[in-house]
Amino acid sequence: MAAPESPAGERRGPGQCKREGFFLSNTPDDSEEFRLCPTCRMSISVWATKCRYCGESVGRPKKEESHFTIKDLGGQPQKVYTLSGNVTDALESFRVEEASVSQDEKSVQAERRKSFLRKMLDKDAKTSSGAQREEPGLPELDEYHRSLTSSTFDRAVSGRRRPQGEQPDILRRLFSLGGIVAALVLLGLGGDYGWDKLSAYLESRNKVEEFVYENRARTMMEQGAPLIDILTETQTAYGYNQTEENAALLEEAQKGFIAEIKGLLAKNPYQKMDHDAASRLMSRAVGNQAGPELLELDKLVRSEMAYYAFTLKAISGDSATFDIKNPEFQNKDLQVKAGDMIQDRFRVDRVTPNYVRLEDTKYPGTERRQIEIKVLGYPEGS
Repeated sequence: MAAPESPAGERRGPGQCKREGFFLSNTPDDSEEFRLCPTCRMSISVWATKCRYCGESVGRPKKEESHFTIKDLGGQPQKVYTLSGNVTDALESFRVEEASVSQDEKSVQAERRKSFLRKMLDKDAKTSSGAQREEPGLPELDEYHRSLTSSTFDRAVSGRRRPQGEQPDILRRLFSLGGIVAALVLLGLGGDYGWDKLSAYLESRNKVEEFVYENRARTMMEQGAPLIDILTETQTAYGYNQTEENAALLEEAQKGFIAEIKGLLAKNPYQKMDHDAASRLMSRAVGNQAGPELLELDKLVRSEMAYYAFTLKAISGDSATFDIKNPEFQNKDLQVKAGDMIQDRFRVDRVTPNYVRLEDTKYPGTERRQIEIKVLGYPEGS
């Protein structure tokens, strides 16, 4: 097929067409960059988004990775200098030589720090042990200088100061022996008089100074202090100093205290608070060097507290049920009527719907002690 002609009669070449009075050409321009279409492999502009041959979208081109050299950046290539084998060997030899020289200098300085006397001592020790060895560089001493060295060593050793507190054993033994001899001479010359003096001296050395406690019990009695405080003061004083005066004050305080406790136990009419007070006072008295009299009194207080430790559980007609807590007569359901005995001590006088009246048959006083007890209550004086 022949190519179409131009208006001037020219034949249009391939890729040329007429549009609105212009000639368009698909011939690549040398000033424009081109790329290949990924579909038809035809040459298209790098800015084209659609192929003009096949009509496929090709998209914007991706900018490829740029690589720059030192020359592109305006620099100059660096030259690396490598030492030859001869130079490294020479440097290593120099380093080893310097190290050996430094070590030799250190050894020489250490030798110079040693004193002349130390060197002489080492040499004498080697000579006496049989090890004959000549020091390099030092001449052998003659008789005169050897004797001079010995005298210098002797003066240095004799002038050494003994540490404080260090004494030879022989000196301590001599002092002990001298003391024994002096004591024997004193005993032999003085006889009984010398022995008495020595005994008195040893006793005075071994005697411990006695602590004297100031007993304020007499002053407290005059001021009317509580008997328990007076008793505690006398007990403390007698514990420090067992003198006749302290013993007399202790006995006097105990008598007064015992009378007070027995008065609380025998108080009529009976009150539970009196027994409780007696128990508290006895706890203080027994806890501080209590004698046999106070221990016996403590048993009496405990016994009285146990006898009165019972409650009335119920009343049914003419009988009553008691809960006895005394360890010697323990019974939680003791039923009694008028005339019966409780714990071999309390006689039932009367049983009423509201209370029960009892009488303490072992009361030490001249009067009768009668007590009343209500249901679920404790004994009370009547």
